[in-house]
Amino acid sequence: MAVLDLRSLKTLLWAKRRRLDGLEAEVKAAAANVAQAEAALIAARNRHQDCVQEVQDCEQRIEQMVSSPRFVPQDAVTFRHVLETLQGLAVQAEEGVRAAQAQRAQAQAVLDAAKGALQRAQQQIEQLEDRRQRRLVELDQAAEDTQDEESEEAAVARRLAQARAAVMPGAEVSCA
Repeated sequence: MAVLDLRSLKTLLWAKRRRLDGLEAEVKAAAANVAQAEAALIAARNRHQDCVQEVQDCEQRIEQMVSSPRFVPQDAVTFRHVLETLQGLAVQAEEGVRAAQAQRAQAQAVLDAAKGALQRAQQQIEQLEDRRQRRLVELDQAAEDTQDEESEEAAVARRLAQARAAVMPGAEVSCA
């Protein structure tokens, strides 16, 4: 029974350690996804800042044009259309930032879950290893106890044989 218990624990540990490799690979992949999502978020923020800057530049050009002595109303209308287009692009860029933030958060959640699964698996392995070690110690102690009992029985048998030999002189002493 004890040997089967140890064998079972050894097999279970092997299976858990094998699963650990897959979990570590999942954590690495999830970390790479977080890095990619972070890079995409930075790019989206930069794009949004560029769009906002372009809108501000266009607004300044329109103000300069309106206050200029060479003001041409047709140019102002054209720049108003350009400004509206740039504002639309800025709104799209802002939506891109929100989408990138959501993807980053989702990637982080996947990474956190993968790290949690890895940590739980490592704890299970540690617990199983501790259990296996305790069982080995128990088996060693049981073997030692059995050996001590057998030694005591042999000692008692020798004493009895010596006592019989002393009571019956000429009797043969055997320590079987």
